Amino acid sequence: MKLIQFNGNTLEMFDSIQELVVSRYQKYNSNVMIDAGIGGDLNSFRDRANNVKRLMRVDIEKAELEMDNMVNCVTMIMSDTSPEMNSFVVLIHKINGRVITDEQLSDSGIEEIKKKLAKLPVSKIRAFLNFFKKKVEVEFETFFPEIGKGSNKELYLMLKKKIGLKLREVIIGVDLSEDLKKIEDFFTKKMKPKVYGGSGGLEVKMINGFEDMCTVLIKNNLAIHPKKLTVVEFYNKLIFLEKMIKENNKRK
Repeated sequence: MKLIQFNGNTLEMFDSIQELVVSRYQKYNSNVMIDAGIGGDLNSFRDRANNVKRLMRVDIEKAELEMDNMVNCVTMIMSDTSPEMNSFVVLIHKINGRVITDEQLSDSGIEEIKKKLAKLPVSKIRAFLNFFKKKVEVEFETFFPEIGKGSNKELYLMLKKKIGLKLREVIIGVDLSEDLKKIEDFFTKKMKPKVYGGSGGLEVKMINGFEDMCTVLIKNNLAIHPKKLTVVEFYNKLIFLEKMIKENNKRK
């Protein structure tokens, strides 16, 4: 657990997948996804607007999808809805010694908790979320090295090339704008705006996918209450189930 203190208040935060229950991790991931794809502040609006401008040059259909996300971002800003803050709230274990139960993390419950955190600096929220993200990535690599294998390195290599070109422009004083434009076009073509809301949106698909996994664990007698498992326990059972299925297929 990690402590965050502000204005005489103390938050005790989950900071490990060995302690965090998977239902909270599911809500955390859902809000992180929405924050990355839509957002709920002026910086996110600016990102969406810039993406629309870039996409209009190469793919009108993608530009229209990103325009929808920009409109949704404006809606969130006007309604004071912050997926970033929501992702923070679901990781709170205690506020001033009082336990925040899973039952309190309904949509309305999260809003009530956010009111109590009105004076919590955004810098502390983002510092913890960055810390949590990095720690969880390390934990997943440790506990489940098979997850996330084969990640695409192309984007990383192009980003490295872009940084190198910009450094050469500054140090040598050579105009490399044409080369930089080619790399910008590469990143623009790689953009894939998503639909997040509605029955076919990513948020619903993520929720349904999680519910399906829970049902599979119950039907295979691997968990009675899968949503109450820690993240490590949940993924271990899924990996065990996958091995079981492979073994059964070999016997056929």
